[in-house]
Amino acid sequence: MKYLITGGSGFIGSSFIKSLSPKEDSVIILSRQKSSSTNNCRFINDLSLLNNDEQIDCIINLAGKPIDCRWTNANKDELIDSRVSITKALATLINRLKAKPKIIVSASAIGFYGNYNNQVLDEHSIGKQSFTHKLCQEWENEAIKLKQYGIRVCIIRLGVVLGKDGGFIKKVYLPFKLGLGGKLGNGKQFFSWIHIDDVTSAIKFLIANNKCCEIYNFTSPNATNNAKITQYIGQILSKPTLFNIPAILIKIIFGEMGIKLLLEGNKVIPTRLLEQGYKFKYQNVISALKDVLS
Repeated sequence: MKYLITGGSGFIGSSFIKSLSPKEDSVIILSRQKSSSTNNCRFINDLSLLNNDEQIDCIINLAGKPIDCRWTNANKDELIDSRVSITKALATLINRLKAKPKIIVSASAIGFYGNYNNQVLDEHSIGKQSFTHKLCQEWENEAIKLKQYGIRVCIIRLGVVLGKDGGFIKKVYLPFKLGLGGKLGNGKQFFSWIHIDDVTSAIKFLIANNKCCEIYNFTSPNATNNAKITQYIGQILSKPTLFNIPAILIKIIFGEMGIKLLLEGNKVIPTRLLEQGYKFKYQNVISALKDVLS
């Protein structure tokens, strides 16, 4: 299969590419990071470099400015624009391609739902007004428009991705390894997670199943909370987790981003993936953490 992956040099994109067959699959990677092409991968820094007769079977749209920055007004605008503009650019590309892709898998996040104060949510839940909802809604709206070209559109609302090479674990590993790990605030906020192997496998599941379309939560069926995941990481690393970062300190250091991403959470269930037959490799957070921390 021939893929075009935006943000393909990031954590999820690079993991997905590693899971492909070098002999059977080829990948065009749109990325700001300069890298040399390999036998089955070639890098571009602008979609205009692709010819109208380019053969692309599947687009995976992952590009966007990392959200773990201080949410100033300027950064908020950039966070939205970095996602919306590339999705609009994909529409321009698809419009001029002689042969249209069969499917686009476009990223979003469970931040779409806003803060429901630890309620249980699935794909049928309505988003509450917040910056994360606005960000995800505008991103998803641009992706949905691509249906006009006869393309199957799947939008994946990602939870916290657990993996060895990036994301949450990469950020917290050193403090926990030094025995400085601890819960955030009261620790009761839900932590809706997914193992990176299930991210790549579930994307392939959506691609392979023609009946799959529109919105999917990419989260484990079994969310945990901040206090428990703190405890489990400490146990696996054989380190104490006595520190507690007070909510007020998180608010001072990280501002709105810290409140929304670190102190709030919902139990988000992948109802549609389960209904359509996807089998999670990692349903238990302890087994997932043992794998990524080994």
